[in-house]
Amino acid sequence: NYHYWIAQSPTPSPEPPFWVEWRFASSSPIPNTQSGCNGSTHVRFWRISTTTHLHGDAVVSADGGSSVMELQLEQFYTLRFETLDGLSFSFALDGDIFLTGVGQGASPAQNPYLQFSGLGACQFGKKWNKWDYIRFGRMTTGETILSATPPGGFLHPETYAGIDRFTITFDQPAFVHIDDIAVTVSGGDMPVVTKTRRNDGHGPNQMEIVLDRPLTVGETTTFTFAGLDPEANTVAYTLAIQIPATSHFVILLGFLSLVLAAAWVHRHRTITGTPAGRQTETPRP
Repeated sequence: NYHYWIAQSPTPSPEPPFWVEWRFASSSPIPNTQSGCNGSTHVRFWRISTTTHLHGDAVVSADGGSSVMELQLEQFYTLRFETLDGLSFSFALDGDIFLTGVGQGASPAQNPYLQFSGLGACQFGKKWNKWDYIRFGRMTTGETILSATPPGGFLHPETYAGIDRFTITFDQPAFVHIDDIAVTVSGGDMPVVTKTRRNDGHGPNQMEIVLDRPLTVGETTTFTFAGLDPEANTVAYTLAIQIPATSHFVILLGFLSLVLAAAWVHRHRTITGTPAGRQTETPRP
């Protein structure tokens, strides 16, 4: 078996607000618990005492009341634990929260620990499990927005058709909550922020903002981040209205019309006589 301790008595747990992310993969499906190729998290953080069980295709709370099922076997996923106050907590899988609760355990001084573990006794077949990383830290405030992807301003309707998310890069590690973002729109439907999450492979300075619907075409949508510098805490997008492209057939038709019009003018002048102002001689016998 293997495990990683973030805090173990007598070492005190970190001060909240606090988050932990563990990236895990297994070839063992649920409910084959006897194969010994599963993982688990054991959290005793301040007044929070909880456990989750990890399988190759599922993540399940200790009481079985919350779970994420039908995951793809042998694929890495990221489990995230976070708490703002050491009392309320949540677990998310790849950015989607599936378990929330309020701690009612022992006091912070009694045997605190955060442990992530995997079982290495794979007994049946060629089953395996592995983990990629464990990362953790305290959530901070007072960050400054350095950039947005896509950048704020006008968005080309073909390049950004149906855009329903964007990424913010801060000047320091950050974690923005849904309630920290105010949304206004000049007209049309107003999108709602449904997730704020880090993408795997990106640093802790980047957060993805996920919306419940795409931005409204032809309108300006503004996102204001609370607690940041008022001069640098806003990102606004204007999704331009797409102008239908002129087809090759229409262009050809227009060209032919011009040619026909020129031919008609030439023929009309030939029939009605010479252009005005030009003298002609009378034919001699």
